[in-house]
Amino acid sequence: MTFPDPLMTKSDVAALLRCCERSIERQVKLNAFPPPQRFGKESLWFQSIVFGWLERRREQQQQWVAGQQPVAVQPSSVTPVEAQPQDAVPKKKPAKSRAKTWYGEAQAEPMFHCPAQ
Repeated sequence: MTFPDPLMTKSDVAALLRCCERSIERQVKLNAFPPPQRFGKESLWFQSIVFGWLERRREQQQQWVAGQQPVAVQPSSVTPVEAQPQDAVPKKKPAKSRAKTWYGEAQAEPMFHCPAQ
């Protein structure tokens, strides 16, 4: 029995889009990619849904014209430059450091606390 609309696994979708599976998960979480159908622990997408999403993205790219706003703007936490007040003081970039940190720029407290001996 063959289905007219085959199912794709997360690895199939990632291979088609040439990205990692985690990128697919992030896009689903951001509502930028269709959510999967769950069958047990497996996440599956109908092939027609994925290809429809790709076709919409293709149309957006074809409509792109340099210097204009994109057709569909994704929500962003970054404020556009035009929306900032004119008297706003630009933020200074922190001085570059050769020190490598794993937990951010501020090193107010160590990551692990050792009891005093």
